[in-house]
Amino acid sequence: MALQYSSTPKSESVSLESVGISFLYNNIHHNKVEIFYTKEEVLGEAMSFELTENKLVSILFRANDKNARLYMYGLESLTDEKLELDENGDVYLKPSATPIALYAKDYYPLIPGTYLARIITEGTTYYLPFKVRTKQVTEDQLEIMKKDLEDTVRGLAIDFVKKVYSAADNQNKALPPQLLRQFMMIKKHYPSVMAALTDIYKKANYRIRKEYRWTREYRARQIDHVTVRTLQTKSFHEGQLRTPVNAIDYDLPENRWVKFIIRNVLALLDKFEDSLNSYKEQVICELEELQKFQFQESTRREIVEKERVSLLLEDYREFVHRMKSGFQMVVHAPWYQEITNKTFTHIPHNLQSDSRYRALFQLHRDLKEEELEVFIDPAVTYQWKRTDKLYEMWGYIQILKLLFKLGFKPKSGWLYDSLVEDKSLLIPYLPSGEKIVMLKDDLRIHYFYDAVLPITASGTALERAPLYMGKNNRPDGRIDYFKQDIYVGSLVIDFKYRPMSNFWQNSYYSLMSRPKEMEQLIAYKRDSNSKYLYGEEKGKRFREMYSPRPVREVWALYAEAKDSLQKHLFFNDDSIHIFPMNPGQDFTEMLDQLQTIVNFMDGMLDHM
Repeated sequence: MALQYSSTPKSESVSLESVGISFLYNNIHHNKVEIFYTKEEVLGEAMSFELTENKLVSILFRANDKNARLYMYGLESLTDEKLELDENGDVYLKPSATPIALYAKDYYPLIPGTYLARIITEGTTYYLPFKVRTKQVTEDQLEIMKKDLEDTVRGLAIDFVKKVYSAADNQNKALPPQLLRQFMMIKKHYPSVMAALTDIYKKANYRIRKEYRWTREYRARQIDHVTVRTLQTKSFHEGQLRTPVNAIDYDLPENRWVKFIIRNVLALLDKFEDSLNSYKEQVICELEELQKFQFQESTRREIVEKERVSLLLEDYREFVHRMKSGFQMVVHAPWYQEITNKTFTHIPHNLQSDSRYRALFQLHRDLKEEELEVFIDPAVTYQWKRTDKLYEMWGYIQILKLLFKLGFKPKSGWLYDSLVEDKSLLIPYLPSGEKIVMLKDDLRIHYFYDAVLPITASGTALERAPLYMGKNNRPDGRIDYFKQDIYVGSLVIDFKYRPMSNFWQNSYYSLMSRPKEMEQLIAYKRDSNSKYLYGEEKGKRFREMYSPRPVREVWALYAEAKDSLQKHLFFNDDSIHIFPMNPGQDFTEMLDQLQTIVNFMDGMLDHM
């Protein structure tokens, strides 16, 4: 939609009769863009248009110049014949008389943020700053979600994606997780550092020092006071004199710094390469899982996104290999092995005055700077995750925090197996199927994220998946409860980044024609079974008599920014709780209900 702003930007705004851009909502409303700017510095000063995430919208781009190009965030996720790649591999839209869907149902959604589109027509570039707004939460609530995730593990709320044209490159700064920031810094300094290292390899600084060697008397050409003094002592070197000679000494303070810096950089590059490999394995696993559902349009688009990321990760791995080879070159220099590892007592003058050594020292200082702001690489950027994914992960962590409040202590899994943080992984992620084990007295719980359940009893396992169910077998969260190591039931949780009316309508509850979203929540309990409930052998008779369902309750937690639309519903027949769950909200009601479930599970074996 085209919006007028009162602020007057430094960049001149113009109207283009030769170009037309419109956004179509439900193929009815045409919102024409009328504001174009001549300079990219306009970003942050004005907007040409606004979009809303997860809202059905098409874009129509027309121009008198048939060679005109429109570059815009969101296009890189589309598959349409009107899209082409330019000489740099960037996606652009050609003029056409028909619109293309920028976001349709279940497509990869636009991510909230501020972006900069551009049009190139008749040799001139025009800029269109625009904003993608949130739909289910306020902008403040979105920031709370990001902060909560970042406070848990820095970098968890962002994705590694191929660059989209957003803010102008000279404004596109970021402070990504530590390891990536350090890699970006190495990459930034790499050309100047390699030029310096190439020269140092050939002509490293040295000094001439005086050494003494035993030399045959007839070959001695120079003597000094040391030679004379040794003549006055009894020596085992008959017929030899201890004479001075000049030797080249490379073991200088600045060369020790070179060795120290190179070792640190190579260690960082090794760490970065391991992280790239780990993340690529994760992407490959996700691609394999997505292939099962490639018949869905939304899945096909997500596959395209992840394939691009996979290729980009491979490009980075190859570049890391080249950089490592460059730094290792100096390791094989003839003089390098002469350098000792003595402790530094000061920063030598030559480290600052010699431009070659200064280039390495500047890299070292920047790597150590904790809050240094770096420019994002032109080929890649970090981007906030899709808001629905943010909400899902944020919700998972909020439930984890509630379990902490109830006295459960983490034992293993995810963060608790090793210190993930941003120091050991390029992109911290919460993998599908992750399990956190927590303890409280003789209660043990397994808290799963996005784990697939088997659909038959033969696929179950007590520790991994003690229950099975029908086709609705992948809830966002699941808590399995164990009392004295005996499985006593589960709580299933879904996180819904949508209004309640989109997944639940009370009037349909008793009808056969229930929407699939309602059917899914109901099926979580009705279709659940377990051969391990109350113990594989001891509980068998009890299960045969009472046919209990292992899923005790089902929770649907949904985002709703408007207070008037927030409702807590409970349906006793299927033990379904529907809670509003928004950033900044008080979760006392959920905490109390979670405590009720814990108490129930804690006393289950007493009733047998």
